[in-house]
Formats: sequence, structure tokens, C-alpha cells
Amino acid sequence: MKSLFLSFVILTLGWNIGSGVDLHQEKLEHSTKDDLLQVHTLQKNINTTTISAEKRFENPEVVVEENTGEVETKIVENEPKEEKKTEVKVIKKQEKVKSETKEDKIKNQEVAEPSKEELIHTARTFMDELLQPYDESNNKVKNFNTKQELVSHVSSYATEAVAVPYVNMYFEEKEDGLYIIPMCLNPWITDQQPFTMTKIDDKQYKLSQSNSSDMHGSYTIHLTFKQMNEKWIMVSEDVKY
Repeated sequence: MKSLFLSFVILTLGWNIGSGVDLHQEKLEHSTKDDLLQVHTLQKNINTTTISAEKRFENPEVVVEENTGEVETKIVENEPKEEKKTEVKVIKKQEKVKSETKEDKIKNQEVAEPSKEELIHTARTFMDELLQPYDESNNKVKNFNTKQELVSHVSSYATEAVAVPYVNMYFEEKEDGLYIIPMCLNPWITDQQPFTMTKIDDKQYKLSQSNSSDMHGSYTIHLTFKQMNEKWIMVSEDVKY
């Protein structure tokens, strides 16, 4: 009797345990299917997002709106920087070309031949500006205090090579100012005799005049002019007796 009862208990427990295991396995399988479904859905969303992103950036300049069919032009953030850099290079290149063109133009520009009257006017103006007004009571120059100031004043008509010897010859510099030295002037061009103009090269011309006086006798003066800063400047002076 006891053996029969124990067998019944063991069968009952075995059935309950088996049912519990089957139920747990069924729940586990159901959970696994749900998880796999979620993973599959997530993977599908990721693939869709990746495809969308690839389509969007396949051509960064043009994006097609699928709903409207309209084409909208958009610029990637990095492109304006590249375009700006390219533009700067182009500008610099253009500026360089313009600069070279200007230099070549100046270099190749033909120098216009000066007129005889232009050179005569420069020579006369130099001497007029050199002989400054002075106080006759003491020979003090009114408008300049040093020799260098006077040399700079006539630099628009003659170089220092021409001006300095004349300034040293005609003026004396003292502590209180500049004084003129009374003397007879050296030979210079006059209005009484004709001039001749000779071309030395494209940028140098010589003005010559022959003359005579009781003090100096017969002489010929040669003045050489050179174009400097678009002006004809006297660069040398020579008197032959």
C-alpha cells in the first residue's frame, strides 16, 4: 500500500516539474522571438538611416526632395572655406599679374624726347632759384639758413653733383645763417646766342651754347640732362674756354 502511494506521489511531482519546465521553455522561446524581432527591427532602422545618409551626402551640393520633386541646392560647411581660399589665391595671382604688367609697362615705356625750350627753362630756373634774395646791408640770405637747405631747394632742377659746387662757390654758412659771397658769376647760358641739343641716349640729352664776354672771353657751356622721376634734371655741367 505504501509503495503504491509513493509511486503516485512521484508521478505527480514528475508531471508538475515537467509542466513547469515546458512552460519556462515556452516563455523563454517567446522572449527570444521578441528580442530577435526587436533586434531585426533596430537593424532595419539602422540600415534605412545609413542608406538615407548615403543618399543625402552622395552629392553634397544637390539634394532632391522626393515628395515635391524640387531640386534644392545646398553647400556643405567645408566648401565655403575651400572656395574662399581659392578666391584669395586668384586675387593674389591677379594682383601679381597687374603688378608685373605695370612694371613691364614702365620698363618698356618709350621716353618722350624733351624739347629744347624745356631744357633751357630748367637751366634758367636752376640759376634763378640758386641766387636767393639777401639783405644788402650784410649779405645774409633771407629764406635759407644752411647750404643743405638750399641744395635741397634746387634738387628739382639739378642733382647734388651740379648744385653743391655752385652753393659752395657762392655762399658761406655761419652760426647765425647763410651768407652770399660777393663775386662775379661763372659763365652761364644767355638769351643772346642759339642753343644746340644733342641726344646722348634715350634718357640723356645735352644742351650746348657758345658765347663770349669781356670777363670770360669765348667759351662753350655744355649742360647734360637726364630723365628722373618723369622730369628732366640737370646731371652735369661743363664749361670749355
